[in-house]
Amino acid sequence: MKRFYLSALLVTLLASCGETPSASSSAGGGSAESYDIEEATGSVLSYTGTQDAEASYEIFVYSFADSDGDGVGDLKGIEDKLDYLGELGVKNIWLTPIHPSSTYHKYNVKDYFSIDPQFGTVADFVSLTTKAKEKGLNILMDMVFNHSGIDNPWFAQAAFDFVSENSSDDSLKDLYVFSWDGKDISNTKAMYNVEGIDIYYECNFDRSMPEFNLDSDIARAKHKEIMDFWLDKGAAGFRFDGVAYYHLGNNAKCMEYCKYLADTARATKSDAKLIGEFWVNDQPTINTIAPTGMTGFNFPTSTSGVSTNPIFAMRSGNGGRFARAVADASQGFLSGSNGKTLPSHFLTNHDQDRWAGSLADEQIKFAASAYLLTSGTPYIYYGEEIKMQGIRQTAQTDINRRLPMQWKSNANEDTARCKVGPGSDYSGKQTTLGGLEAIKDTSSVTYYYKELLAFRNRTEAIKKGYYRNVTPSDSPLIAFQIDYQGKTSYLIHNAESEEVKVHLPKDMALVTAPGSDKAGLRGKELTLDAYGFAYLTTQNA
Repeated sequence: MKRFYLSALLVTLLASCGETPSASSSAGGGSAESYDIEEATGSVLSYTGTQDAEASYEIFVYSFADSDGDGVGDLKGIEDKLDYLGELGVKNIWLTPIHPSSTYHKYNVKDYFSIDPQFGTVADFVSLTTKAKEKGLNILMDMVFNHSGIDNPWFAQAAFDFVSENSSDDSLKDLYVFSWDGKDISNTKAMYNVEGIDIYYECNFDRSMPEFNLDSDIARAKHKEIMDFWLDKGAAGFRFDGVAYYHLGNNAKCMEYCKYLADTARATKSDAKLIGEFWVNDQPTINTIAPTGMTGFNFPTSTSGVSTNPIFAMRSGNGGRFARAVADASQGFLSGSNGKTLPSHFLTNHDQDRWAGSLADEQIKFAASAYLLTSGTPYIYYGEEIKMQGIRQTAQTDINRRLPMQWKSNANEDTARCKVGPGSDYSGKQTTLGGLEAIKDTSSVTYYYKELLAFRNRTEAIKKGYYRNVTPSDSPLIAFQIDYQGKTSYLIHNAESEEVKVHLPKDMALVTAPGSDKAGLRGKELTLDAYGFAYLTTQNA
């Protein structure tokens, strides 16, 4: 979904220019600064849901892996790379839209029951979901239910039925939002004239994307039919596009429709994995998706949350804002869903500038561990793990953010590499290693992602625990007390480029984890190296 936020690069530059000395800086270059962690008290909410809480991976299908040499990513190409994704350690794979569409990004759907020929066939999709399931992986489809493409045959039929006031059982007159006078009820929504007919339709993104009338029975019936069709073909669940726009300006009704979709999908597949793209940046509003039965992308902790993401924590030397946002999401989702839903953190997606280009490897690892070691289902944007780069630049096009995945460093040997999307003007450098090479290189960022995800996958408290912010004020720490099944643990990151010391509130045991090999524990004093983290448990945990 297109939104206009400051790019990750701009965020980085602004934060760098405004950087002030961190509270953890050592005066005169002396010994490491130290901070006290206080134990949190109070009630704890337990997770009782069925969300798998495993790491997930977003694939922009056009750019991921080509299997037939036409330069366009396809379903067979993804199937060929399932072993890579399994080795990386993700469990859920979200595919951006794969339905027929007039655009390369496919967010204006022409036919919800087919696959765009560039990407393959329905049979290819069934093959992909079958092979993925065999490997313990889940395929999630992108569902665009706030609007369709204007070239979807439903739209022409609906316009005709509206004008003719067709009220027969097969009428589509209520499927879209139409108006005779070009005004909607609130007089705030964008209305366009239907070509050749003296009526108007609601369109809030692009005039090629007419809005469904989600108050109508026919829209609900069509959306149920679509979900049932793809669940039957092996889809494990859906990512729902633009749920904040289901009813523009009315969040309560947006959430009501999310609940309808969740209830409907799970009536067909009880364990369907469902996530909403609810692009708002204040945490209390984000948390309102939890009661619907869907999880939601936690935009405040991504780069669109300018001061609440881990990159800002590094630039500012203050980890408290990110820690508060993560804890608020953990508590808000659990309380809002009676313990059945967890949030989904990420740093960037296909609508945001990539962030690796401005950071050193140790900083990339810090940012990755900060957001991947959170409760719920964190999402990796394809290529992030190999340090892929791409920002809008002068063309102001999202295509620069969706450049081809690199599988091998030598482009001539990289038969799966896709072509650059139309209109890209990105001229920056790209990665030195392809994914297939980097995942075997023990010194690479990719290998770190692999080890980090393995650690996450075996640590239930991190995946499903109740996170509380115990970060000392004005410190470079990101510190959580995690309560899970009656036991307490601590997860502490150092966002500073210097060593720090942390005084713990109780005796703890230091757990071996990737990237924490330089952490030291003597009694209750923890030493964290630059950009390092530590996970500690009580002795009986």
